[in-house]
Amino acid sequence: MALFNMTREEARQAMIDGKKVRHMHFTSSEYLFMKYNEITTEDGYFFGDMFDKNDWMDTGWAVVQ
Repeated sequence: MALFNMTREEARQAMIDGKKVRHMHFTSSEYLFMKYNEITTEDGYFFGDMFDKNDWMDTGWAVVQ
């Protein structure tokens, strides 16, 4: 079970490092990753604007194992 204890900036760095991350409010199949220096959803959509603009995403992140 994932520990959703990362901040937004820790999640961003994890994606820069090549990892996938999930927010505690995402479903088990939803995650974000970095593609061409852009935050992208598991199904290929740009998510960078949402990632940075929502206060509820300040915390609650985990690396997808």
